[in-house]
Amino acid sequence: KRWEKITPEEDAVYIFIDCMNNHQKNMSIDREPQIIVDHHKGSPPKTAIAVHDEVGACATIVTDLLLSMPSVHLDDGQQHVCFDPSVEGIKEIATALAVGIKTDTQDFRSESTTEYDFQAYKILTKCMSDEKFNKIINYELLPYMFDFEEVAWRNKKLFPPNFITGLKYVDQSKSDCIPYLAD
Repeated sequence: KRWEKITPEEDAVYIFIDCMNNHQKNMSIDREPQIIVDHHKGSPPKTAIAVHDEVGACATIVTDLLLSMPSVHLDDGQQHVCFDPSVEGIKEIATALAVGIKTDTQDFRSESTTEYDFQAYKILTKCMSDEKFNKIINYELLPYMFDFEEVAWRNKKLFPPNFITGLKYVDQSKSDCIPYLAD
């Protein structure tokens, strides 16, 4: 079920994922996190609970958390497991987490890749959508992406080890070029 609009509640819990340090925080979110889940070392705000493990991907930690959650007994007497592949939406969550592990570990070639990353990925591949996974991993690069790549290269400023560039105006319909260029 898609949400039309999510409105913050006073008792809502804000969980930030993969942004341990304050400078990594998504500045479009005007809330402070109560929980931070990350695989990078850092200094979380003192008001937040930090869930940290030295693995190659934050999605590995999220997978472990989902698999570790206790089952819930519903009013009708049935037992509900948090990561039940038969539940609507779990296939998409498993797909997103598998993509996260594959990309964050740089196809398992990163020095930070651990056995836990492999194990989590193996579990996720058993219940993910192969079709959606392949569409995400093998997405087609449209011609405008190469146009923006040229603009980025022309406007580059090098401040080793940093590379800074400007794209000028990017129409929202073509904004998918931004994460591509950032990578």
